[in-house]
Amino acid sequence: ALGFVVVEAAGNGAGRRGVDLDSAQNLSVAAKRGRLWLGDAERLCRSSPRFRDSGAIVVGALDCGPDSDEGGGVRYPLNPVSNRGSRLDCVAYGRDVPLPLPGVGGNALDMFHGTSAASAIVAGMVASCQSMRVASKMPPLSAETIRAHLAQVMSGAGERRFPKR
Repeated sequence: ALGFVVVEAAGNGAGRRGVDLDSAQNLSVAAKRGRLWLGDAERLCRSSPRFRDSGAIVVGALDCGPDSDEGGGVRYPLNPVSNRGSRLDCVAYGRDVPLPLPGVGGNALDMFHGTSAASAIVAGMVASCQSMRVASKMPPLSAETIRAHLAQVMSGAGERRFPKR
């Protein structure tokens, strides 16, 4: 309502496996492991009668670069730890993202992984696009419009396919 765009990490599931936010069974298992509170988790599933949309852009993490796909396109698999499901609005790279180490100096880097890395990339992209609009004397886009544009590249809750170039 105040015009802020909120970018939120979809979260990394329990252990080495992401949680399908559309599956009551997976949500229940994750809740038992202490990773989610089941009552809140049911609000993340778009098909649930308890679904509540916060308006945030929810970001999943991609595992690696493109793999060739026998269907003639390019496949971008989700990172195995990334939560998945219809609540994801978009995805970004989420494996071995370089992160400068503050206070170390030089070219010291660490690697950042999962949905935290992916959501930081999307947040930076959103900030850059909004800044360009403002610098061009155009009004910033609404959170709903940005989310709709990002969601256009999503084709479901699994792997993403894009045409080869």
